[in-house]
Amino acid sequence: MIQKLSKLGILTLLVVVSLSVISQTTLTYSSGSWSPYAPNASTGSDNAVVDDINCNMPNGSVVNDLTVTAGNSILISNRTFTVNGDCTIENTGSIAILGTGSFSVAGTSSIAITGNSSINKYNTWSSPF
Repeated sequence: MIQKLSKLGILTLLVVVSLSVISQTTLTYSSGSWSPYAPNASTGSDNAVVDDINCNMPNGSVVNDLTVTAGNSILISNRTFTVNGDCTIENTGSIAILGTGSFSVAGTSSIAITGNSSINKYNTWSSPF
């Protein structure tokens, strides 16, 4: 077929394009549990949405983008938690860092805090009574 077309002065070019789809999972904390699974050290490309109060982040967990919806909260108690992308804390949402806990937003990411939201670091100690 190509030979016949080239005799007529027509050149046919076959182009093969290969596309790869990068899937991004959204991890959602609601009604006291994570779906489809909890963040961990290997979920740095997944986004996370906290849609419930008192979400205690698993130690060493990493996510891409984080959203704490209005009125909900994250507790980071003696654990580490990293956000690789953007961090959004909606109205009256909060992140509480307790004891030796650490929270970091890596790279050139942004933190958007709306309304009466907050990020607080608390040190705890005990003494004999």
